[in-house]
Amino acid sequence: MKDENKTNIDANNIIVVDTDYLEEVTGILKGGFEKQLGRSFQKADLAQWTDCIALDGGLVPGDNKTAVILFHDHKKKALFHYVPSDFEKELNDKAFKDNLGEFVYTSIPVENEALKGEMFSETIAVFGVEETVKSITVVADMEKYYKNIETGLTDYKKKNKDNNKDIEFTAVTMHKKSDWEKNQVILGFSIMHTLGITDDDLKKM
Repeated sequence: MKDENKTNIDANNIIVVDTDYLEEVTGILKGGFEKQLGRSFQKADLAQWTDCIALDGGLVPGDNKTAVILFHDHKKKALFHYVPSDFEKELNDKAFKDNLGEFVYTSIPVENEALKGEMFSETIAVFGVEETVKSITVVADMEKYYKNIETGLTDYKKKNKDNNKDIEFTAVTMHKKSDWEKNQVILGFSIMHTLGITDDDLKKM
């Protein structure tokens, strides 16, 4: 990854990740598959997983600009199951490019869950009104942060009531909201793909 010196987020697509939730789900799935398949898995490639989430959010190959905002517990300095891992040294203001465009990471430490919920709301509301932003994808526990995310979407719509701008919104989670009409994708699929778990592996279980 290269250094990205821009201080302002300039992007067409926004991905917001609760990395504490991502790590929790990855640990559970990884441990389960290792036990059932009888082999260990290396740490996952964060860029590859990011690509999967971008595709889940509807991104297509091209000259796209995607901002990836990583919320993390302020006491944690690095990811455990993914590489690169260090939030400040290896991820914050770092970028990579591939056939889906450029992805720029921003790491944001969060003191507690209540504040994290407020930041979900604010992030959706703020970026939803940006002219350049076409899509927002959120990776989060919908059972815990649904109300915050819905508040952000409501605020964004209020700010846009005088124009026709709309965004594509996707929630990536392990437990979909059955009564919610928004696009929802199961988080486990992207994790399994990034870990290298194949259809043959699933047949063995």
